Amino acid sequence: MTEPTTSTRVPAPTTGGPGPIDRILDRPLAFLVTTLILVMIFSATFLAHTDRVAPGDDPAFYTWRTEALISEKPSVLLEVTGPRDVLAGGYRVSTPIIGGIIRGVTDVDRLSTTMVLTVLIRVLIALLLAGFAYRHSATAGFYQRYPGPAEPGKQRDPLVFHGVAFAAASLMLTPPFFGYLDNLICLLFLSASLYFIEPLRTSWAARAGFTGLLVLAGLTHPTTLVFFCIVLGAAAALRLVLRRFDFKSVIRDDGPLLGGAFVAVVVTYVIWKIGAWGPSVSLSEAAVAPPADADFFKTRLNDWITQLRPLLNGPLFLVGLIGLLAAGRRAFDDVLSRAAILWLLPLAGVFGFLAGFVYPYYRFLNVTVAWVLLIGLGAAFLARMFVQWSRRTNLLPLLGVVAIIAVLATNFSSGLERWNDLSESWLTPQQVDDFRALQVALDENGDERPVVFAIDTEATDEVRIYGFMKLAANVSRAGLPHGYLDRGYVYLGSAANFAAGEPTEGTNEHYLKISEETLEDAQAGITATGKEPIVVAASEFNPAVSVSSDGPVVGGESGATWLLSDGVVQDVSSGEELVSGLDKDDPGVLHLGWVALMMLVLLIPGFIWFKAILPEGGMAEALGLVPALAVGLLILSGFAVLTVSRAPFSSIYAWLSVLVATAVAVGLWWKRSPASGDTA
Repeated sequence: MTEPTTSTRVPAPTTGGPGPIDRILDRPLAFLVTTLILVMIFSATFLAHTDRVAPGDDPAFYTWRTEALISEKPSVLLEVTGPRDVLAGGYRVSTPIIGGIIRGVTDVDRLSTTMVLTVLIRVLIALLLAGFAYRHSATAGFYQRYPGPAEPGKQRDPLVFHGVAFAAASLMLTPPFFGYLDNLICLLFLSASLYFIEPLRTSWAARAGFTGLLVLAGLTHPTTLVFFCIVLGAAAALRLVLRRFDFKSVIRDDGPLLGGAFVAVVVTYVIWKIGAWGPSVSLSEAAVAPPADADFFKTRLNDWITQLRPLLNGPLFLVGLIGLLAAGRRAFDDVLSRAAILWLLPLAGVFGFLAGFVYPYYRFLNVTVAWVLLIGLGAAFLARMFVQWSRRTNLLPLLGVVAIIAVLATNFSSGLERWNDLSESWLTPQQVDDFRALQVALDENGDERPVVFAIDTEATDEVRIYGFMKLAANVSRAGLPHGYLDRGYVYLGSAANFAAGEPTEGTNEHYLKISEETLEDAQAGITATGKEPIVVAASEFNPAVSVSSDGPVVGGESGATWLLSDGVVQDVSSGEELVSGLDKDDPGVLHLGWVALMMLVLLIPGFIWFKAILPEGGMAEALGLVPALAVGLLILSGFAVLTVSRAPFSSIYAWLSVLVATAVAVGLWWKRSPASGDTA
């Protein structure tokens, strides 16, 4: 996707310079205001409800993995897989590493870590796409016919930045991106890698950066990396055809890019198969599909597409696509057009049901953000066209701009209904209190015994029972204190049956089968510890359980059975309340100020790397790219520190990772400087 070195662009005509609104929108302050608005949109619910946690179910998975990395050797993270591999993640370790660094450096609590990530990553993806589109807006096909308000020699359109930023952010609230934090972080790295494509041909620092970002993608979501590399190969093949098989020019322009992708894939494979932290892990753990049939997957796909509001966003997508194609063959020599158009290829996976295949078709919507970028470009193209018309005629065409704003605003409003719904959080405030009480009870009375959560559901479909068990396995483990994260288990069925060593029949044969599997997994882990377990019957997973009533039979009179409900932990045999009525922690304003200051410190490596790769870059590019590069360098440094130390990721190692990341950034900056002779 590199820019050609031999093609000559036709200068786009100008329209007498930018108008007053365009001059305002093109100021650094305007870019910053858009950023702050997006941050407020996503974070408002957490400011209004300071005790809520991140929305969606998946943050439970990232929460316990982060805590396991902090409290245990990194190999433990790979060895905990659970029944049917519901806890498996292999070397998908980017999220727990950056979570561990945030925990170790800023001292935020475990539940706030995923909240911070789930807000910032969405904003950063929108800013990365906006900055990238703005950077290349002068050469987009649309602007060769309908130029923006550019002065001669400066043809970037600020409407592109603001339009893409708000459009992309509004779509980050839709189902494809709602709870999939690993997918989002992987897309963050791939979006950042687009900025490296132009300098790749001549800059070794850019080559190292591009390859490093793709390696990070392999440590985050390998399947998404594979699809991206396929797109890179397809782009090079298309360029070869359009240049009539001029291999020399294609190798010159795309060789470094394809070489970086190849190295990244090889490094990812070596890390997983050889085992950087000890255990070798199968790449199949990168994505474990639920046990469902084609009808279930097609229904989910239909639901996702419906919530994307195709009647409103579809026209914007088509305008963006047609606008880029307006340049004809030259479109595929433009880095923005090639990235936006060819990165649509993974969407072909949603049509697998036509060939009779059975897999989660809907998941192909979140392995690319090209369709998000095109919707944003369509909004910007139409807005620019309406503004141009209004300049030549009257203000009536500006109603078109109002219509575009209305579409994006309703994208936000429809998504925020779920985003702001407290019931959509993976833990309610009451359940947060329950698990805090359990943590205290285990610290005081647990004796490091294994903990088994007895769970129950009335679901009958296998996929629903499996989904309930998977959620319970992740949520319960996220609620355990340090020292217990490698000895927590779930058992589908009654605590009495577990005590008897028997599976529970439940609702049907699917329930029984999963009950048998959870029993086997728990018994194997308990046997390895040589200690009697504590069985926990929590109202979170057993709605009928109540401390204030007799409730269901939960396991005879064993003193190793605890009830957990309404912030109270009760021993079944004695009826004693082990923990009750904990006071809530209030970190205070000073702590929040410290967190904000330390978050700024974490940006230093990204700022240095940004100046190395884009020394002429402005605010529009820096707002997204500086934090993205900082996150990338911190994760790579943290991974290296853990690979060498093989020890729990303590705050000391978190700070060491920051120092290593800063040193690497300085090295990249030095390599980029003219004195270093950074040429191909």
